[in-house]
Amino acid sequence: MRCERSPCLRPGLVVYSEVVRTGKFPEEYWAREGAYRDRTEEACLVNPKLKVLLDELRRQLAQVYGGRLVQLVLFGSNARGDAAADSDIDVLVVLKGPVDCGDEIERTGPLLADLSLRHGRVVSCLFMDEERFGQRNGPLLRDVRREGIAL
Repeated sequence: MRCERSPCLRPGLVVYSEVVRTGKFPEEYWAREGAYRDRTEEACLVNPKLKVLLDELRRQLAQVYGGRLVQLVLFGSNARGDAAADSDIDVLVVLKGPVDCGDEIERTGPLLADLSLRHGRVVSCLFMDEERFGQRNGPLLRDVRREGIAL
């Protein structure tokens, strides 16, 4: 289901935990100029099966990284609301300190493979340090900031 012209597609990150906790978007998203009410809030909520997977991913990454884990951001088709049943789940993992993507993939590969197999969905993580995440503005990061959902 696609969330046409909704707050989850507005610039900035939707606070996922607030949406899950209350079942609706914080009022400030609806009050912002340019926010549209042409779809219900519920249409933009992450589906329950995906929520379970993402909650488990967050717990497992917190165990692996501890205080280094700064933020997780769901992006791509699942964040936009137009994912197909076989779409992968794209998650940006923001870490403190230097990030070597090869090391992070090796560190989390078994965890992600197990999670993907148990839930029948491919989980793809992109790793980035918090300085790059905060200061860079390439096409990928612009998309993540526009459509991403902070987990």
